[in-house]
Amino acid sequence: MQSESHAHDDHGGHDQTAASEEKLRSGLVFAWGLGMFIAVLICIGFLTGYFWQKRDAHVAEQVGGHSTFGDTAVKLNKVVEGRLTGYKKLGDDRYQIPVDVAMKKVVEEGL
Repeated sequence: MQSESHAHDDHGGHDQTAASEEKLRSGLVFAWGLGMFIAVLICIGFLTGYFWQKRDAHVAEQVGGHSTFGDTAVKLNKVVEGRLTGYKKLGDDRYQIPVDVAMKKVVEEGL
């Protein structure tokens, strides 16, 4: 009978205080990691809001004025439109013709 009592008191040789300290440490590490994750999300939220406000303020300044990007886009669109629809002598007996005309010629004459 003493062997059963002795085996029950031994708990298989495991130290219960070390296990509880390990659980406490892992819980603290998890809480710290979760807290840092939440802090990063909050920082991202604040920075996103800040930069959206700055962008909106910049756009508000451009209303009624000329935007550099808008002017560049309009100029580029005119250049592309001219190349696609216009005629031009390129030199060395080469000519630029509109895309529609070129497609018709390819269909009529073949490659």
